[in-house]
Amino acid sequence: TTVTVTLNQPPVVTCPSNSTVLACNLNQICIPGFSATDPNGNLTSVTVNGVPLTGGQACFTPVVGVNTLTLLATDACGATASCITTVTVTLNQPPVVTCPSNTAIFACNLDPICIPGFSATDPDGNLTSATVNGVPLTSGQVCFTPVVGANTLTLTATDACGATASCITTVTVTLNQAPMFIVCPDPNADIPVMWGGTLHGFVLAMDPDSIPPSNGRPEALVYTLLSFNGPTTVGTFDLNHATGVWSWPTKYGDNAYSGEFAVSIGVSDGCKADTCNFTVHVVGMLATIGKLHKVIQGHYAFDSVFVAADGNLLGGLDLLIGYDASALTLSEVLPGTELSAWEYFTYRFGAKGNCNGSCPSGLVRIVAIADMNNGYNHPPTIAYTIGDNNHGLVAILKFLVTDDRNYECQFVPIGFFWLACTDNVLSSPNGQIAYLSHYVWWYTGDFPPTDVIRIDSVTDATVDAGYHGWGGILGHPICDSLDGQKIMPLSAVDFYDGGIDITCADSIDARGDLNLNGIANEIADAVIYTQYFLVGIDAFPIISGYANSREAAIAASDVNGDGKPLSIGDLVYLIRIISGDAQPYAKLSLFAQDVDVRFDGKVVATESNVKIGAVLLTFKVGEDIKVTNLTNLTLNQSLVAGELKVLLYDISTKSISSGLSEVVRIEGQAELVTAEVADYDGNMLTSKLEQAALPTTFALGQNRPNPFNPETVIEFSLPTTGEISLRIYNVAGQLVRTLVSGTTPAGYYQVRWDGRDANGSNVSSGVYFYKIDTKNFSETRKMLLVK
Repeated sequence: TTVTVTLNQPPVVTCPSNSTVLACNLNQICIPGFSATDPNGNLTSVTVNGVPLTGGQACFTPVVGVNTLTLLATDACGATASCITTVTVTLNQPPVVTCPSNTAIFACNLDPICIPGFSATDPDGNLTSATVNGVPLTSGQVCFTPVVGANTLTLTATDACGATASCITTVTVTLNQAPMFIVCPDPNADIPVMWGGTLHGFVLAMDPDSIPPSNGRPEALVYTLLSFNGPTTVGTFDLNHATGVWSWPTKYGDNAYSGEFAVSIGVSDGCKADTCNFTVHVVGMLATIGKLHKVIQGHYAFDSVFVAADGNLLGGLDLLIGYDASALTLSEVLPGTELSAWEYFTYRFGAKGNCNGSCPSGLVRIVAIADMNNGYNHPPTIAYTIGDNNHGLVAILKFLVTDDRNYECQFVPIGFFWLACTDNVLSSPNGQIAYLSHYVWWYTGDFPPTDVIRIDSVTDATVDAGYHGWGGILGHPICDSLDGQKIMPLSAVDFYDGGIDITCADSIDARGDLNLNGIANEIADAVIYTQYFLVGIDAFPIISGYANSREAAIAASDVNGDGKPLSIGDLVYLIRIISGDAQPYAKLSLFAQDVDVRFDGKVVATESNVKIGAVLLTFKVGEDIKVTNLTNLTLNQSLVAGELKVLLYDISTKSISSGLSEVVRIEGQAELVTAEVADYDGNMLTSKLEQAALPTTFALGQNRPNPFNPETVIEFSLPTTGEISLRIYNVAGQLVRTLVSGTTPAGYYQVRWDGRDANGSNVSSGVYFYKIDTKNFSETRKMLLVK
C-alpha cells in the first residue's frame, strides 16, 4: 500500500477594503466582498465577528464610528486564516435652512415681488430638494404675486435620507390707496373772477394711508398742474406743489381772457394719483343782492343791491327783484350812492301785473337812467363808471320784517327774477349795448362765492330754487327773436341772489322771561304781561346796555309757543306754569276752538265748549263809565283816549266755566270793539262778536286769525244804512275778490274769506289788503295768508 501524504495548508481569506458609510440610521447594514477558500478543500467554518459568512457579505448593526469586521476561516486540521475590514459609519444629519426675517411691504399694486435671503444646505452633502411653497428655490430669493395682508412663505429642504428642515417668513403686504381730493371746486360751478383781477384758490387732497414716507411707502403728496387752457399774457397759472394753493392773474380789456377756462390739477403720493378738474370764469359784470344776518322781527331791514361793471361804462339799468311778501313788506327803494349823479330813478311794485305759475309773492322793478337827454346839463363822466373794481351800491331795499314768530329762524330769499329777456338788463351809456345775464347764482354774501349754487341751468318756464325764473336768457326760446339783431346783446352779467336771515327769538331771550332778569316764567313776568294788556308796549323795560331789550321781551312773550306773541293765551299759559299746572314750551293750537262774545249794551257774556282762562275786551266809551266783574277772575282795566281795555285773568287756577257765562257789566255809553279770549290751556279762541246795540261809529276790525290758513273772519260795523263795498286786493293793487257790495243795514258784521279769488281758485301765500268803502268812511287793513 502506498500512502501519499500531503501536508495540510491553511485556508485563504479575502476582506474588502476599509470603507466609510453614511447611514441614514443605525439599522443593520451588509458589507460585500468577504470570501474564504482552502487549498486542501477541508474548510470547516468561515465567520465574521463570530457570525457565519453567507453570500460573501457581512451584515451587522453598526455603531457610529469605526466598526471592525474580522473574517476567520478554519479547516479540518484546525488551521486558520483571517483578515480585517474596518467600516467607519457616519450618521446622516438633516438639512440646514435659513429664511429672512418677517417683513412688511407697502405695495403700489399687486404685481409680483421678490424676497431675498432664503438658503438651504446639508452637512452631509446629500440635499435632494429645496422648495418655497412647492416652488424650487433658485438664486436665494423667492418671487410671488402677493395678496393684501399676510403672505406666508415656507422653505422646505429634503436630503437623500428623507430628512427635512423648514422655516417660515411672513410678508405683510399693505396695498397703497390713492390720494383723494377733499377740496376741489364743483366742476358744474365755475369759479368767477372780475376782469383784470387775480383769481385765487386752493385744492386739498388727503392720503388715506396716512403713513410717512419710509420703507418704500408713498412719498409726501405733490400737486401738479396737468393742464390749463387759459391765456398767460400777464402771468401763468401758478400752483404750489406742496400746498395746492393756486392763483391766476387776468388782464382787463383783453378779450382772450373773457369766458371760461378749464383747469386740471393732479396729486400724487409717488405711487398713485387723483385728478381735480374745474373751470374758472372771467366775469365782466356783477349784480348782487346782499345777505343780511340775524335780523330782528318787527324791524326794518335795509338790503343793498350792488352792480360792478369793472371799467365798462353804464348808462341805465332795469332790475326785477322777487321776495316773499308774507315775510317781508317792502316799504320803499332808495337810490344807492353810485347813482347820486344819475338823473332818473324809480321803482314800482308788481312788475308787469300778475305773474303766472310759480312766482314770488312780492316783485319790485327798479329802473334808473344816467342821462335823460332833456337839456344841456349832463352827468359827469365819472357817473357812468359803476363799481370800478368794487361793488357799486345802486339801490337800497327797505323791508319791514314780519313779527309773526312762525317766521323766526328762517332765511327769506331775495333774488333776481325774469319774466322776459328785457328783465335785469344793464345798458351802455349810449344805449347801443344791452348786457344780459350770463349766470345766476343762489345765496351769497361774498365774492368770489364759496357756498353758492348755480341756478340758471333751466331753459324753460319752470322755476327751481329761488326767484330766478328762467335763467338761460340768450339760450331761451323766448329770446330767440334776438338772433339777427344788428347789435347782439352781450351775455356778460353774473347775478348773485341774497336774502335775510330772521333771527331766532330764543337767541334774543328765553321764552317766558319778559322782565329780562334771566329767570323765565316767574310771577314778575306775569305782572309785566298784565300791564302790557292795559298800557301797551311801555310795560316792557328798556334796559341800559341791553341791546334790543324790548324786542327781547316781545320774543319772550310767546309763552305758549303758538307763534303769536303778546296774546292773552300766553298770559294764561304763563300763569299755569307759575302755578305748576303746566310745563313750559308746549306747542298749542292757535284758534282751534270758537267762543261767542255777546254784548247787549250792558252785559258781556261768553259761550264756548271749553273753560276760559282769560278775556281781553276793548271798548270805545264816553264819560262816566263803570265796569263790574261778574266772574271769579281778577279784573284790571285801563282807560286811555276814550278806549277802555278790560282784562280778566287769574293768577291761580280759576277760570270761566264752559257754556254761557256773564263776565262783565258796563254802565255808561260803550261799544265793544274787539274781544280776545284764551281757554284755560292758553289756546287762543276764535272770537265771534254779537252786539245788540247798533254801533255808534264806522269801524273795520283786524281779521281773525292773522296769519291764517285757509280761512279768516273780517269784522266791520256800520252806524247807518248805506252803500258799502268790502274788497280784497293783492300787493300789486289788483282786485282779488269782492266780499260785500250793495246796500247794507246798520249793525255789526262778520264776513268770512276762504282764501279763493273770484273764479274760485285758491290764491297763493302772501300779503293781501282788505278795504271797506262807504259814502262817509273808507279804511284799508293788511292780512297775511300762510300755507
